[in-house]
Amino acid sequence: MNPVFSPDIAIDLGSRSVRVHVRGRGGIVSQPPLLATCAHTGKMLAAGESAAEMRRRALPWVRFERPFEAGIPLDTEPAARLLRRLVRIAQGRRPYLVKPRLAVAVPTTLTDVQERAVREVLYSIGTRQAYLVPTPMAAALGADLPVDGSQATMVVDVGATATSVAVLACGGLICAHHSRAGGNDLSKAIAALVRRRDGLLIAEQTAEEAKLSVGALRPRGRQRSRRIVVHGRQLATGLPGTTVLSAVDVERAVAGPLEELIATVRTALALCPPELSADIIPTGMLLTGGGARLKGLPAVLREATGLPVRIAEDSEDAVINGVARYLEIMPASLRRARAGSPRLVWPGARPAWLPAS
Repeated sequence: MNPVFSPDIAIDLGSRSVRVHVRGRGGIVSQPPLLATCAHTGKMLAAGESAAEMRRRALPWVRFERPFEAGIPLDTEPAARLLRRLVRIAQGRRPYLVKPRLAVAVPTTLTDVQERAVREVLYSIGTRQAYLVPTPMAAALGADLPVDGSQATMVVDVGATATSVAVLACGGLICAHHSRAGGNDLSKAIAALVRRRDGLLIAEQTAEEAKLSVGALRPRGRQRSRRIVVHGRQLATGLPGTTVLSAVDVERAVAGPLEELIATVRTALALCPPELSADIIPTGMLLTGGGARLKGLPAVLREATGLPVRIAEDSEDAVINGVARYLEIMPASLRRARAGSPRLVWPGARPAWLPAS
């Protein structure tokens, strides 16, 4: 059907940004998952980038909240208000005659209660059909991996607050593992080191810049003497302060969270059937998500697992592109299912190619 009459909307509920793609409009709208409400009346004042701008101004009468965490709504009412506003931003002022189909990426550990919460949010913002796509499946589709063949492929999606690892084959998830280790943990570890050692409170963005400038690799040679000047507020006096972080300091700070991320990948490999492990040896794993930008992460994972590691071309938008592609191939999947050859099945849960009840 023409998208003017039946627009398809793909959503990626990231912890750092919510990405919305409307079929037929082109481009991806990316906004922070932040909601600003009046502290006295509870009225919604702004959402997304507008709320982030209000937060930078530190207005005392405004309350800020993040209704989503790792792709799951913490509270359905504010989550629906935020998502409704972001979808309207993505749609623009273009009128539609019918309600759209919505698809959203969800973690593989989604429980029945969480699934009901996600569906409640999606239907409350106005949709005729809602589809839940596992994040690794969406990342694989967005990276153009051959998920429908018999050859097994491995995807590692490193987000801000969670990491999803899965082995896919024959259009479904063979095994998957999800953990709450993400890129934000590395930034928080750097901020904690500076606070503990120097009594200096630094912003999250400052720690993020220090993490990206040094990366995950153990510094060698001249890199060990590389230094980064960071600014913040002194805890003792409340005055602005400055300290110096070396590459060795950053390495020491991120060692713990990095080990947790490596353990997530190893656990997923241990769950993989031995018959399919041989397929992964030559192809290795594909990194997607914003955390894939971390300098040296492929080399660290290669050293820890012995497998080839590569980064998707559009790693940050791989999930949202995959969800949008899923909506495109849905009609063909339904036809195959009715013919007795289902594809894109989510093992252990409701088949992903079935329409929402």
